[in-house]
This record gives sequence, C-alpha cells and structure tokens, in this order.
Amino acid sequence: MLTLLRNKLTPAELQQFAVLLREYRLGSNIDHFCCELLQLYGDERKFLLLGMRPFIPDKDVGVFETFLENIGIREGGILTDSFGRIKRSMSNTSATAMRGQATNHNEMHVHNNMWDEVMKGFGEGVERMYKY
Repeated sequence: MLTLLRNKLTPAELQQFAVLLREYRLGSNIDHFCCELLQLYGDERKFLLLGMRPFIPDKDVGVFETFLENIGIREGGILTDSFGRIKRSMSNTSATAMRGQATNHNEMHVHNNMWDEVMKGFGEGVERMYKY
C-alpha cells in the first residue's frame, strides 16, 4: 500500500495522508477520516480507499463499507480507476479474512494490538519518507 501511495500521491499529499492516519490512530472519527481521505485523493483516485480496507478495525468497518458504497464503490461491484482500468472490490469475506476477525475476547485483544502495530509501522514509514 505504501508503494502505491508513493506512486499516486505527491510528497505534500503523502504528508497529509500521514497526518490523517495519525489523527485516526489517536481516536479521530472514522467518518472524518474517510471524508478527509476522499478529499485528499479526489474522485479520480478514490479507488485508493479500497487499499485501506484491511487496515480498518472491526469496530469501524461497517461505517467504512457504507462510506465506500455511498461514493460509488460497491461491494463486489466494479470500479474503474482514473486510467479506466477495472478494479474489483474485495468481498466482506476476504476483507474479514485479511483483518483476521477475532472470535473471542483474547483473540480480539491480540487482533487490536496487531492492527495498532501495523498502522503504527505504516504511519511511521510514511513520516520517515517525507521527514526532511
């Protein structure tokens, strides 16, 4: 995902992405995060939102999925990117499998810690790239 963002976003946009990601990790509302990402990406790059799906925690995935549908990215539907290439969205089953959905409290705690570590590493990678 980081390589894709580096190829599709300008350095300033990548820095803004890092800010948004940090705010979300620190407790910002999922609705705010989604709206700000869409504004950052613009309509021609909204397909980039699909790449965030595996990183959205279970507590926010319903809102995230609804947001995608409301902007024209339908579950199992077809979306074309700014180059006219067809992008297929991931099914709920695939997204859940990628997130490693927890089945009990202990697994959920481990899952949440793993998600936090992945997002922390991802955000730090973006910040390091454009620190200077």
